[in-house]
Amino acid sequence: VCDRPSAICGRVTTTAGQPLAGVYVEAYQISVDQKYGACTDASGSYLISVEQYPRYRVKFVVESATGKRCTSASIRSPVGDITRWWQDTIDASTVTFVSVSNASAGGIDMVIPPIVTIAGRVTDKATGSAIPGVGIALWPRPSGIFSTTPYSQAQTDSGGAYIVAGFAGEQRLLFIRTGTSGSQNWTTIQDWSGARCSKEAPALLVPPAGLSNFNVALPPLFAVS
Repeated sequence: VCDRPSAICGRVTTTAGQPLAGVYVEAYQISVDQKYGACTDASGSYLISVEQYPRYRVKFVVESATGKRCTSASIRSPVGDITRWWQDTIDASTVTFVSVSNASAGGIDMVIPPIVTIAGRVTDKATGSAIPGVGIALWPRPSGIFSTTPYSQAQTDSGGAYIVAGFAGEQRLLFIRTGTSGSQNWTTIQDWSGARCSKEAPALLVPPAGLSNFNVALPPLFAVS
């Protein structure tokens, strides 16, 4: 139970039950398009003062080393922020809402599993050349093609190298590329196998140690119709 009315509170811990400080917790109220947030303290606890509304979406963000919202943190993402939704729903479109209609909402807890990384290089399947500037997005599996919020995102560097942070288990690793055809700019999304992105795309099983040298050769760019 929160120690004040009109609040959302809870605790963030590791899978071993240890408290996690410096996790940013955000409550988003859809009706009025308002965001409220707070950082977990040394005990892993947080409290967000909010207005009384029945539908809040709550997410938990492990910030990277450059994160500025939570300055004192016992956990950091090695690259980019990592987002998890309350009750581990897949994304904002499937999230379980938190209600703060007549009182506070306590026990909105989250367990953050160990963070792992996937790293490798993206090349052109036809030429073997590195592809710079490819967007990388890691989603939980399963999820829709254009799920609203991936766990994390990254981009290939000038040599085609990338590193993205997330969690072990079945994931969807997607590659977002852009191209130009005449006067038209367009975007295409491919999964890690090089196939056009779809709900039936094969899952990538990420082991507890993560994946290194996970190199991907993408077929020629094509437009999304």
